[in-house]
Amino acid sequence: MFFIMDKNIDLEKSNDTIKAITDSLNNFAGALTGRNLEEKLLEYSEVYGEILLYLYQEQENQKKEIKHLKKEIFRLEEKISNSSQSKPQLKHSKLKYIFFILVLFSFILNIISFFIILKYL
Repeated sequence: MFFIMDKNIDLEKSNDTIKAITDSLNNFAGALTGRNLEEKLLEYSEVYGEILLYLYQEQENQKKEIKHLKKEIFRLEEKISNSSQSKPQLKHSKLKYIFFILVLFSFILNIISFFIILKYL
Protein backbone atom coordinates (compact mmCIF):
# COMPACT_ATOMS: atom_id res chain seq x y z
CA MET A 1 0.00 0.00 0.00
CA PHE A 2 2.82 2.41 0.81
CA PHE A 3 4.48 1.44 -2.44
CA ILE A 4 1.37 2.49 -4.42
CA MET A 5 1.20 5.84 -2.60
CA ASP A 6 4.88 6.46 -3.35
CA LYS A 7 4.24 5.77 -7.04
CA ASN A 8 1.32 8.24 -7.03
CA ILE A 9 3.49 10.90 -5.42
CA ASP A 10 6.26 10.21 -7.94
CA LEU A 11 3.75 10.47 -10.81
CA GLU A 12 2.46 13.81 -9.50
CA LYS A 13 6.01 15.14 -9.19
CA SER A 14 6.88 14.00 -12.69
CA ASN A 15 3.64 15.53 -14.04
CA ASP A 16 4.51 18.82 -12.35
CA THR A 17 8.03 18.63 -13.77
CA ILE A 18 6.72 17.89 -17.28
CA LYS A 19 4.24 20.78 -16.97
CA ALA A 20 7.01 23.15 -15.83
CA ILE A 21 9.23 22.10 -18.73
CA THR A 22 6.36 22.48 -21.19
CA ASP A 23 5.57 25.96 -19.87
CA SER A 24 9.23 26.95 -20.13
CA LEU A 25 9.45 25.69 -23.70
CA ASN A 26 6.23 27.50 -24.63
CA ASN A 27 7.58 30.74 -23.13
CA PHE A 28 10.87 30.29 -24.95
CA ALA A 29 9.09 29.59 -28.25
CA GLY A 30 6.82 32.58 -27.69
CA ALA A 31 9.82 34.79 -27.08
CA LEU A 32 11.55 33.55 -30.25
CA THR A 33 8.53 33.93 -32.50
CA GLY A 34 7.35 37.21 -30.98
CA ARG A 35 4.02 35.71 -29.93
CA ASN A 36 4.44 36.89 -26.33
CA LEU A 37 5.22 40.40 -27.52
CA GLU A 38 2.22 40.36 -29.83
CA GLU A 39 -0.08 39.26 -27.00
CA LYS A 40 1.21 42.02 -24.71
CA LEU A 41 0.85 44.62 -27.48
CA LEU A 42 -2.74 43.55 -28.10
CA GLU A 43 -3.52 43.68 -24.39
CA TYR A 44 -2.01 47.15 -23.95
CA SER A 45 -3.61 48.40 -27.16
CA GLU A 46 -7.02 47.33 -25.91
CA VAL A 47 -6.56 48.95 -22.50
CA TYR A 48 -5.19 52.23 -23.88
CA GLY A 49 -7.82 52.21 -26.61
CA GLU A 50 -10.52 52.12 -23.97
CA ILE A 51 -8.83 54.95 -22.07
CA LEU A 52 -8.55 57.06 -25.23
CA LEU A 53 -12.17 56.38 -26.10
CA TYR A 54 -13.23 57.46 -22.62
CA LEU A 55 -11.14 60.64 -22.87
CA TYR A 56 -12.61 61.40 -26.29
CA GLN A 57 -16.14 60.99 -24.92
CA GLU A 58 -15.29 63.25 -22.00
CA GLN A 59 -13.90 65.86 -24.39
CA GLU A 60 -17.09 65.70 -26.45
CA ASN A 61 -19.15 66.09 -23.26
CA GLN A 62 -17.08 69.14 -22.31
CA LYS A 63 -17.64 70.66 -25.76
CA LYS A 64 -21.39 70.18 -25.35
CA GLU A 65 -21.25 71.67 -21.86
CA ILE A 66 -19.25 74.68 -23.07
CA LYS A 67 -21.72 75.21 -25.92
CA HIS A 68 -24.58 75.06 -23.42
CA LEU A 69 -22.81 77.50 -21.10
CA LYS A 70 -22.22 79.93 -23.97
CA LYS A 71 -25.91 79.82 -24.82
CA GLU A 72 -26.77 80.36 -21.18
CA ILE A 73 -24.43 83.35 -20.97
CA PHE A 74 -25.96 84.80 -24.13
CA ARG A 75 -29.44 84.30 -22.69
CA LEU A 76 -28.44 85.96 -19.44
CA GLU A 77 -26.87 88.88 -21.30
CA GLU A 78 -30.07 89.40 -23.25
CA LYS A 79 -32.13 89.16 -20.09
CA ILE A 80 -29.92 91.73 -18.40
CA SER A 81 -30.01 94.08 -21.36
CA ASN A 82 -33.82 93.80 -21.51
CA SER A 83 -34.22 94.50 -17.83
CA SER A 84 -34.83 97.99 -16.56
CA GLN A 85 -31.96 100.46 -16.79
CA SER A 86 -32.13 101.32 -13.10
CA LYS A 87 -30.90 97.92 -12.05
CA PRO A 88 -27.15 97.43 -12.05
CA GLN A 89 -26.03 95.36 -15.00
CA LEU A 90 -23.37 92.73 -15.14
CA LYS A 91 -20.56 93.76 -17.35
CA HIS A 92 -19.37 91.53 -20.12
CA SER A 93 -16.00 91.04 -18.40
CA LYS A 94 -17.71 89.65 -15.29
CA LEU A 95 -19.56 87.12 -17.42
CA LYS A 96 -16.27 86.09 -18.98
CA TYR A 97 -14.85 85.43 -15.52
CA ILE A 98 -17.88 83.37 -14.56
CA PHE A 99 -17.61 81.38 -17.78
CA PHE A 100 -13.87 80.86 -17.24
CA ILE A 101 -14.47 79.58 -13.70
CA LEU A 102 -17.15 77.16 -14.92
CA VAL A 103 -14.90 75.80 -17.68
CA LEU A 104 -11.97 75.49 -15.26
CA PHE A 105 -14.15 73.63 -12.77
CA SER A 106 -15.29 71.23 -15.52
CA PHE A 107 -11.68 70.64 -16.60
CA ILE A 108 -10.56 69.89 -13.02
CA LEU A 109 -13.39 67.37 -12.60
CA ASN A 110 -12.32 65.59 -15.79
CA ILE A 111 -8.69 65.43 -14.66
CA ILE A 112 -9.76 63.96 -11.32
CA SER A 113 -11.94 61.35 -13.05
CA PHE A 114 -9.02 60.45 -15.37
CA PHE A 115 -6.73 59.75 -12.40
CA ILE A 116 -9.43 57.74 -10.67
CA ILE A 117 -9.81 55.58 -13.78
CA LEU A 118 -6.04 55.11 -14.04
CA LYS A 119 -5.94 54.06 -10.40
CA TYR A 120 -8.27 51.13 -11.07
CA LEU A 121 -6.51 49.92 -14.23
